[in-house]
Amino acid sequence: MIFFLSVYSLILSLAEAAILPQKNFFARKSQQCCCLLFRYVLVTIICFSLTQILCIAQSDNSLVELPSGTPIVLSDINLPGFGGNQPTVFDSIPSYRPIMNDIPVPNLGPGGGQMPTSGVGGAAGDFSVRAQQVRLMRADIFDSDTSGTSSMISNGTVPGGSNTLATGLDISWGSFQWLHFPESNQTKWIFEQGINVVISGLQSQELMSGDTIDITADRAVAWTVCMQDRIKNIGGQINIADLDMELYIEGNIVFREGGSVTYADRMYYDVKNAVGTIRGVEILMPVAEYDGTIRLKAESAQRTGPGTFSVQNGLLTTSTMGEPSFYLRSRNIQFEQKRIPVYNSLTGQPLIDPATNRQYEDTRNYVVAEHNVINMGLPVFYWPWLAFDAKEPVMYLKRAEYYHDSIFGHQARTRWNLYQILNIRNRPDGTALDLNIDYLSKRGVGHGVQFTYNRGSFLGAPTPTVGLADFWGICDRGHDNLGLDRRDLEPETDYRYRGFWQHKQFFNNKPFGSLLGNGWLLSAELGVSSDRNFLPQYFGREWETFKDETTALELKRTGGDEFWQWSGAQSLAFRADYTIENFYDRRSSLPRLDHYTLGYSPFGKYFGDRFTWYEHTHIGLRGFETLTSPQDPADAAMFRYLDWEVAPGSTLDPNDPFQQVDSLKAMREVFSTRHEIDMPFNLGPVKCVPYLAGEYAHWGIDRNDDMVDRLMGTVGVRANLPFWKVNPTYSSSTLYVNGVAHKVNVGFDLSHTEVNKGYGNLIPYDSIDDRSIEDFRRRYSVTTFHGAIPLLYDERYYAIRSGLSNWITSPSTELADDLTLCRFHFNQTWQTKRGPTNRRRIIDWITLDTGLNLYPKKEQNFGESVGLIDYNFRWHVGDRFAVLSSGLFDTFNSGQTIVRLGGMLQRPDRGNIYLGADRLDGPFQRTYLNGSVAYNLSEKWAANYSTSYDLNEGRFMGQNIALFRKGEVFVVKIGANYDWSRNVWGLSFGIEPTFLSKLRGGQSFRAL
Repeated sequence: MIFFLSVYSLILSLAEAAILPQKNFFARKSQQCCCLLFRYVLVTIICFSLTQILCIAQSDNSLVELPSGTPIVLSDINLPGFGGNQPTVFDSIPSYRPIMNDIPVPNLGPGGGQMPTSGVGGAAGDFSVRAQQVRLMRADIFDSDTSGTSSMISNGTVPGGSNTLATGLDISWGSFQWLHFPESNQTKWIFEQGINVVISGLQSQELMSGDTIDITADRAVAWTVCMQDRIKNIGGQINIADLDMELYIEGNIVFREGGSVTYADRMYYDVKNAVGTIRGVEILMPVAEYDGTIRLKAESAQRTGPGTFSVQNGLLTTSTMGEPSFYLRSRNIQFEQKRIPVYNSLTGQPLIDPATNRQYEDTRNYVVAEHNVINMGLPVFYWPWLAFDAKEPVMYLKRAEYYHDSIFGHQARTRWNLYQILNIRNRPDGTALDLNIDYLSKRGVGHGVQFTYNRGSFLGAPTPTVGLADFWGICDRGHDNLGLDRRDLEPETDYRYRGFWQHKQFFNNKPFGSLLGNGWLLSAELGVSSDRNFLPQYFGREWETFKDETTALELKRTGGDEFWQWSGAQSLAFRADYTIENFYDRRSSLPRLDHYTLGYSPFGKYFGDRFTWYEHTHIGLRGFETLTSPQDPADAAMFRYLDWEVAPGSTLDPNDPFQQVDSLKAMREVFSTRHEIDMPFNLGPVKCVPYLAGEYAHWGIDRNDDMVDRLMGTVGVRANLPFWKVNPTYSSSTLYVNGVAHKVNVGFDLSHTEVNKGYGNLIPYDSIDDRSIEDFRRRYSVTTFHGAIPLLYDERYYAIRSGLSNWITSPSTELADDLTLCRFHFNQTWQTKRGPTNRRRIIDWITLDTGLNLYPKKEQNFGESVGLIDYNFRWHVGDRFAVLSSGLFDTFNSGQTIVRLGGMLQRPDRGNIYLGADRLDGPFQRTYLNGSVAYNLSEKWAANYSTSYDLNEGRFMGQNIALFRKGEVFVVKIGANYDWSRNVWGLSFGIEPTFLSKLRGGQSFRAL
């Protein structure tokens, strides 16, 4: 039985390793070994306890002491010679005489049945016992804390720690008999006509699918020695590793644990030597991360020693058919578990666990598989030899995809496990090293390496660390297509690449936590690429939606009262950053120090929170250098510098033959300190917060090569009034409401700000837009304005009109100007109850958030008193249908107007539909109709379609259609898409076997 559990757990691990996503698998596997050893030891001790109790019954008539609190219940017993006076219950007692004492000798006579031939101590002759059930109601089990020490049963605590459990054991059988051989002190136990063992109340573990184990078989035989002498000595211990016991089970063996079921034909196990064999094993196992059941069959499985297993002719599939149409088969699988001492990678000294004063050990599970074949009706893949860590969900190949379009041509993209290729066995735990090999028929062969890590230590230091390093490059022989007017661009370099690294390290443990204090976070980032168009072309989705890839180092700490012994939140950050590429604006901080205080009451002892202080101070050596212009003539024709990127009066066109661009380059000191004092009070139900704010800022140089000192002052008041009304009796089947609660929050922020220096001549050390947005703005000035972008659409003044300078946590120090502003907000929510009468739930039926800016000085808003009106509306008409709308408006002539209106219908497990329209007005006018449909046609077929149509031009801007078929063998995807801006049609075809893990983190090429 012990071996059965061992091999079951091995096969469970292999099945998990074949299908589970890597993200979840690493998190679970760190506890696997402890959990599996717990299960082995638990079942071993319980079964051995029962064997010893029965062994006492066939011994002599002396008084035998058992561990206190071990109740035994014998029911429906049929003992020879007792007649109608059969014992039914033996209560829990610390000691008793064996139940076989004074049993009369049965007189079988001719034809009375076959009896064992060897004598039984305590009885006048041989006998057999038949019982329907023997129940061990409670067992005190102690598990050793080290793998090298055997588990024991004792009435005391095992040295090194103990684990006490309340576990029930039920054993039922058809017939039972034993043979005892006094000359060798050996006993043979025979269970026939069926046996059932149920172990319940097991302590829940992450890798266990239930708290009960159920084992049934037709027949079982056990050979053992009687351990009566050891049990007689109160306080004695039984060492399982030294026990001479052999088990044999055969016939319809079924092992159940939670939703997992294992079948086998025969099983043999030698307890003392820890070896055994299972023949004809099959496992059906549901996995939470996978939609289906994993099925694994093996001709035989063997345990050849502690922590060493082998499986012959193993077959893995998700098919439940008798003859699976697809599977992964391995002729021989070897599994070996090793414990590797851990050393400090910096000093080479052993790492010691302070709790046990022992060296840390890392458990590794190695698997070697021979002659591996993937069969899908026919063999489709063969690999002669695989060696990998069982914690990894895949073998060698981690990803394979195919695409085709007119930009990259035929694309075959693959990702490989570099640890396995290089046969690196002692790899750092919690890390992955991958090799990317991609073939693009029109561009070349792409190649790269990706390293990810998530560990509890870094270079031997006990600090939790997570990070990602990625490099990908290609010798590009094609041209770039980046959209309208830039469809054929010559790359600025032949070898193109992207290098990227992000690292986070938390200092919360000793010794760093004691030295620096808890709460420190070290962040490091490296970003470098070969040319300005590489990321937009090859990593378009990341370029448009992800954070800019920069090079920076930051050490930051946040905290509350324990930080500086102040109330309120505190933050201190040391930062250094530098832009490597010259085709981006080079902004740098070498270094920069930032400190924040939020919500500190300096006079709280006397006035409470009547005065609250907010502060942001930073000082540093800041640098800026203007980017270079494109080299390709077509790209340069669409390029203009932004006004703040060059010296005042300089041309914005790099191709102007009459005037050269006067670029900026500076590295000077910058200092600013901004403070705000709030004085909150309640005016009836209205919460009022008058406030005063001020800032002093210094720049060592500006765009005119002058030193700048700026003072800024702000005075204002904020007010907020929440109110609500509830009508619990209103009900409407048409509107689908049962009672209505209307909740409203009204407020305003009135402020007046003055500065003694404007922002126009300041160097923009702080960026307010991503690089992709700045790149678009440089083309925007050409395509829309044919020159400089007017102040109406300048992003810097737009941020000022929005009230950015009123924030203590403003991301930009430079952006501040004279401004009188009153910002109103009006937030409303209508709630109701929906659902069955006895299970009503509260939902947000309708939400409407609105806001507007009021400018008392019209000239600050281009002659209009009202501006930047916005709203966000959502109406859940029913449980499946919702109406959505949002908008943003400026009121001056040619101001922005953005309106979105749409509806979404969702049917769980069936699909969803969205149809909406977007209206854009301002320097250009466009109306787009957008729609998407995702629908499950049947249990096997699904389809989706999305499109965007320009109503002004009467053309489709983009379309995407895909058809999926989910079969027993694999999921097939066929798709097509169109991009009008690039004038590109694309096709995609993919096959994903359903029994392979769904990998993430693939190469993020833009889907065309």
